[in-house]
Amino acid sequence: MSSTEEARPKTARSARVSVPAKTPVNGEATLHPHELLAALQAMRVGDFSVRMAGDRLGIEGKIADTFNEIVAANQRMA
Repeated sequence: MSSTEEARPKTARSARVSVPAKTPVNGEATLHPHELLAALQAMRVGDFSVRMAGDRLGIEGKIADTFNEIVAANQRMA
């Protein structure tokens, strides 16, 4: 792979691939790093319709909620 291919951003379509949250024994959905990365990559290429699942609790829920608020604000401005 050439350096120009490495620097080229992924398309919004490929970044939308949803990775399901893992569910531990206590039933709480956890944040999967691949899901966060895919959402960030989609936003980077201008896909402001991307959202993270809002069914998490604790710090993972705050991360998902904050991401969703930021991308929604960007969508309104765009």
